[in-house]
Amino acid sequence: MKIFPLVNESRILADNHHFWKELSRTVLHHILKEIFPP
Repeated sequence: MKIFPLVNESRILADNHHFWKELSRTVLHHILKEIFPP
């Protein structure tokens, strides 16, 4: 019975990791565009 919340928890963490990865990539891209304009 205790496995289900654990699985759910890890799924949420995985989604969060993906979200933060996308966010940091977008922010980094924006900062690089500011520093090095095309």
